[in-house]
Amino acid sequence: MNHQEVAAVGVGYSKTGRNTGLSSFELARQATVGALADAGMTTADLDGVTLLWGVAGPAPAGLDVVEPMGFAEAMGIGPLNWYGTAGPAYVGPALEAISAIRSGMAHTVLTLRIISQRLSTTAEVAALAEASEQAARHTESQAIDRWHLWILKKSLSRAAECDLRLLPAIGRLAACARSLFSGRRDP
Repeated sequence: MNHQEVAAVGVGYSKTGRNTGLSSFELARQATVGALADAGMTTADLDGVTLLWGVAGPAPAGLDVVEPMGFAEAMGIGPLNWYGTAGPAYVGPALEAISAIRSGMAHTVLTLRIISQRLSTTAEVAALAEASEQAARHTESQAIDRWHLWILKKSLSRAAECDLRLLPAIGRLAACARSLFSGRRDP
């Protein structure tokens, strides 16, 4: 069995941030241009594209989806011998590219991981925390779905890791959870 050597020959990044105003396509375009420049290549050198596209959190209205065939065509990559999408992390596109090259289906494959940040989370997370507080005030004597509150708390904690301005909302949620569970452990 002949295993063809595979190597990453260029790396590119797009602008990063929560409110860049850039579309998912533009983020992918910027990363592609950077990777090609780093490798000393052009789109004419590529014959495969694999990507993982997603959004950090629930997708806001109007978010553009990037798929490999349309992206390749828009970028002038062709002829396209191979394309794919994989997940759940960047390792998916990387492994697909390795497989395509080793199998002879493609020679040079562009791999992308596109993460579109939510347009605004601070106000949404604060609203979720307020809703949790209100639910706690109105349901103290009733059974509450502890699992959903725990999931909400974990989600807000992860959001706070990305945006320190969310810490007050997380604190309010933690106080709400303590009052609800008074001595009981989270599931």
